[in-house]
Amino acid sequence: MTREEVIQKCRDLVEPVLGKDNCTSLIDKIIGIEKVKDIRELRSVLQKS
Repeated sequence: MTREEVIQKCRDLVEPVLGKDNCTSLIDKIIGIEKVKDIRELRSVLQKS
């Protein structure tokens, strides 16, 4: 799968559960995971808003 296909599949599966904003934030953080200093940064985007 291409990166875009993986992102779209993630959106299809995650967005209904976490919402659009959290889904987008999660994708952005995962794509830039090397910039995440503390894994706890992911907690806020993994919770339903």
